[in-house]
Amino acid sequence: TTFKPSAGTNTLRLTSDEINGLGLKAARGNAVALALSVGQRFCLLGAYTVVVVHGSLEAYGAIFAPSTVPRPHRIFAPKCSHLPTFECVSASSTLTISPCPVPPRLQSVCAKFDAVVIVQELLLGAEGLERVLGTFDGMFRESHQEKTNGEVEDIGLRGVQMVTQQTRSLQPLTLLPSWNAVLSSLDPPPSPSSSSAAGVFLVKGPKKTGKSTFAVTLLNKLLSQYTRVAFLECDIGQSEFGPAGMVSLHILDKPVLGPAFTHPSLPFRAHFIGSTTPRSSPSHYLASVDSLFQTYRTEVQTPGLEPLADNRICEYIPLVVNTMGWVKGLGASLLESIEEIVQPTHVFELQSSTPFPSSISRASPPTTRHRVLEPFTSSLAYTAADQRSLSILSYFHSIFPDHSGTGGASAEFTQTTPDLWDTSAPLCARFPFEVDCSTAFERVVLVGCGAEDVVPEQIHTVLNGALVALVACEEGALDSHLDLASQTPSKSPFSVPYVQGGPPPSPSASTCLGLALIRAISPDTQKMHVLTPLPPSSLARCRVLVKGEVELPIWGMLDFREQEEGVLPGFEKQKMPYLQWGKSEGVGVEKRRVRRNLMRRGQM
Repeated sequence: TTFKPSAGTNTLRLTSDEINGLGLKAARGNAVALALSVGQRFCLLGAYTVVVVHGSLEAYGAIFAPSTVPRPHRIFAPKCSHLPTFECVSASSTLTISPCPVPPRLQSVCAKFDAVVIVQELLLGAEGLERVLGTFDGMFRESHQEKTNGEVEDIGLRGVQMVTQQTRSLQPLTLLPSWNAVLSSLDPPPSPSSSSAAGVFLVKGPKKTGKSTFAVTLLNKLLSQYTRVAFLECDIGQSEFGPAGMVSLHILDKPVLGPAFTHPSLPFRAHFIGSTTPRSSPSHYLASVDSLFQTYRTEVQTPGLEPLADNRICEYIPLVVNTMGWVKGLGASLLESIEEIVQPTHVFELQSSTPFPSSISRASPPTTRHRVLEPFTSSLAYTAADQRSLSILSYFHSIFPDHSGTGGASAEFTQTTPDLWDTSAPLCARFPFEVDCSTAFERVVLVGCGAEDVVPEQIHTVLNGALVALVACEEGALDSHLDLASQTPSKSPFSVPYVQGGPPPSPSASTCLGLALIRAISPDTQKMHVLTPLPPSSLARCRVLVKGEVELPIWGMLDFREQEEGVLPGFEKQKMPYLQWGKSEGVGVEKRRVRRNLMRRGQM
């Protein structure tokens, strides 16, 4: 932060009347106005909203400028990710939008400074996720040491601190100069009268090079030119807009500022792979990607939306394709197939310190603009598995709005994110849906390694406590695959339409609505208890359950209300099976080391 807050000069605490006069809601929390000059920047820790009332700011590739109707942008800045940094930029490089009304007390401030931004508290419950996962305890709060050392500074907002120094736990997001140069040199968008369609932008590279960071930055940059941007998520291990295990197509209408767990979204279309890698089902993975791209071409690329007052293009929707970091062997072949499917107009390749395989460095078609970028290295102390666990539990504690009553093209192409997060009770204490398995589902499918070995007599044991995908299929899509009547009669009292070794639903005739947790099964009554954040209107479309290899994290099974570490219901903490609290001791407790550089004699 180069911005130095000074009460009464460049930092003003707003009254309730001033907050309401700006079109915001004072009941949502306190707000302050920050006045900046060109070149100044600030970085905040916590959850908050920003509204620019004068001038313009830039953060994470997005441009924030005034509008006739103030639009609060939700910002989530926990310690487990890089913190967004807002910089005041000159007005010549921003959108052309009519200024919004400014309270009288701020008018004199606007005349002295280049930009004025309103920062308001944001209390949606996402900060409660640090109670659910002990690994992320304190991610939204400053520590006593950080406050004592002057690394953060209070600005008068609950749960929001200004970061004054960069430390190991407080790392602002600073885009690389080469990234800024590439983003600034993007081709201008096509005019409405042009015959050329919007571009397809593919981001690729090895893991831990910043692919997702660049893809989101590119997404934010495109949103300054288009009213909507499509995002095709092909990285099923580190998904940006939902839990792992799915390839999904999302339509974004606002900038993304925060880590993946803060913006889980209901997809426009999705297909469940059931694993964090397509290693066991590469053909199904590619068929799902191809189906989503065809959906983009036929239903999304030219949506027919009404124009907005900010002069952004609404006739076309560009596509950003985020690929996985598996770039060797089978992963390289899958990446080549994805490029052949989407035919990108722009390819952004993030290099690594180690040389790329030759299959990845192949020349792009003449019509494709290929740019090589330097990697973005991160020193955050959280692993990919930690982030996956956080995204899954954030998804199940989310409360999504129900848009079933709204119609029109604009509603269909609007991103659906949570209104709130409910962390008042663990998953084991929440009221579930009770479902009659004998009539609710037309098919139960198991995918992944070893799924074909599950006999019908054991299906209730496999589903109990499992994460499953809720899939909607077109009428008649399942009839052509399997004949349930030919299945050997099961001796189990639990009757579900399951066929051993059955294939997953065809991507061309199905879509994954979301995930659910089967918390309990009663074979005698044919009932199961299901937890899902999906709106009830979406559940009526689900007729197929698909279980894969993705499982509920251990933290999701614990009751965090009892004590900080959490306990399993019905067990004393020290008598819980398979779990060890504190530092482990003895032979075999260290992390297992797997060697992958050993070859058989025939491979030498």
